[in-house]
Amino acid sequence: MPNWCPSRCMHVGIALGMTWSMVAPGADNDTGAPPIWRLEFDNDLVFNTDDQLSAGWSLQRHSAAAADWSSVHAPRWLAGLGAYIPGLDRSDHVKRMGMGIGQVIQTPEDLEREDYIPDDVPYAASLGVFFSWTAISPEHIAGCQLYLGTIGEPALGEEAQSTVHGIFAGDDPQGWDNQVGFEPVINLSYGSWWRFADAGDNTGLGADLAGGGFLSIGNLATMLDGVAQARIGWNLPRGFAPIPDPGGFGVAQVPRVGPPEDFAAYISIAGRARAIGYSVFFDGSLFDADEPEAPDREFGTLQAIVGAHFLYQTYAARAHLVFSTDPIDSSASSRSWGALTLEASF
Repeated sequence: MPNWCPSRCMHVGIALGMTWSMVAPGADNDTGAPPIWRLEFDNDLVFNTDDQLSAGWSLQRHSAAAADWSSVHAPRWLAGLGAYIPGLDRSDHVKRMGMGIGQVIQTPEDLEREDYIPDDVPYAASLGVFFSWTAISPEHIAGCQLYLGTIGEPALGEEAQSTVHGIFAGDDPQGWDNQVGFEPVINLSYGSWWRFADAGDNTGLGADLAGGGFLSIGNLATMLDGVAQARIGWNLPRGFAPIPDPGGFGVAQVPRVGPPEDFAAYISIAGRARAIGYSVFFDGSLFDADEPEAPDREFGTLQAIVGAHFLYQTYAARAHLVFSTDPIDSSASSRSWGALTLEASF
């Protein structure tokens, strides 16, 4: 059998699974909040660097909001799992189910070296699908996500990065022979947020303050996040501001009850403290005993996340800058990146 068959079969399976999941029948929604398609790009190009989170993307589809899980427009057996997840079956919360596919690419700072770099992050890539269940009210949101994917050559990190760099005349990365080895990945995440204070209203100038946390367990990453977030702007949507996370991390969700009645524009500022128990991107594969020793890393990271959000009815455009401390004890010039998110309902 050709050596490309396992990875190609996996990619075909992912595509077929996503297509079936998105078109499978379910009940009609009864809240007036339509389904949302979301396309997110993560890249450190905005900081003129190409290290750690080099690039990422995800394509997501979130169901129309429904009053209960039996009414969510998604495969019934899949959407129905939401009723059994703690905190997600509250009668005063609307429910959404999300599905997506995403890729994450990580590189060290020096792309010209062909050898393994012991004091920087290794080359690594992940590719997978994720399913999320979210319950939301104007004052609270809870969500859970299941991620299934792969690390290593089947994730096509080298091919994706080389293609993009070829198009934009970037440096040709030389060290992909040292990437984190293949292993299947499964990760489970759960998070909950609350609104603590607000001023103004949703039909003019307003502001609010919210906070919460996320727990992720699996061989993609095992970590604990604590987050505080402030929003200020015009016609604030009822809910919360999304925080960008590469595919597989956090919980992919639409953190608002419904679309704004008219145009909305606001700024979000968030602080995130992340404790990292394990990350395949930093600590290497659990399945490959021949990998070089992983670089020393910090216990966690601190991040500041600034976002600009523009919404009109069921359409949205968002831009984020993520400023992060270095999880690896290295001399890298930056560990920060930007994210662009586009949303539409159709």
